[in-house]
Amino acid sequence: MMRIKELIWGFIAKNFGSFNAIRYIEFNIIENWLLPKKKDIILDLACGAGELSKKMATYGAVVIGVDISKKSAKKFMILNKGNASIVVANAEKLPFKSNVFDKIVCNTALQLIYDDIAVLREIYRTLKHCGYVILTVDSMIHPTATTTIKKIHKIKNKVYRYYTIEDIKKKAELTKMEIVDFRYYIHSYPSAILFNLGIMLNWSPIWRVISILFYPAIKIAESIGKPRKGYGLAVKLRKNTDFKNMFE
Repeated sequence: MMRIKELIWGFIAKNFGSFNAIRYIEFNIIENWLLPKKKDIILDLACGAGELSKKMATYGAVVIGVDISKKSAKKFMILNKGNASIVVANAEKLPFKSNVFDKIVCNTALQLIYDDIAVLREIYRTLKHCGYVILTVDSMIHPTATTTIKKIHKIKNKVYRYYTIEDIKKKAELTKMEIVDFRYYIHSYPSAILFNLGIMLNWSPIWRVISILFYPAIKIAESIGKPRKGYGLAVKLRKNTDFKNMFE
């Protein structure tokens, strides 16, 4: 049975990428901000099964994924044969030399790690001078994000904390990185309702199909404005930049 599930997952991943509309929203933000290009050395931190790594590798970038899960690493290797490499390691202590990566991405993982400051310090250490990092994190700031929804989400997804942009600003200052840009996402009511449904259905295959069917409408809704609240928060930071912090 497990083998059949792996084959089905492999087929979907290879042909459709991540079968999840929320991931599409995140990937679009990351792709537009990261601007991966040929010969970039990119770290996909807490990469999971490697859908984002595969996407970045299509630009000719050298992509290295890191994840603590051996199960995720196995899926990564199925999906990224010859396109990207995977290292099983703890994000709080990366097995790389300093100043190695041109760009780093950490997609919806920082809230799942106990010592997020240690992770940010490792990102700083391994990132080249003036290199960029793109973080996406859970924020859960929205009128539809009720106490019950947050509680269920936190338990089911093993979340340690939620972030506001002010939280990220403080942590960035501690790790000597500066915020270049940020935006809240899953801010529209259609995407918020879809996200809540995902929580209640535990991101089931049925929910995934529903999310893809409604993705075109959600994409339009998400493109309107620059909101100050949302279920997710995307932040672009730079190491050792000469620019002033956008909050100063």
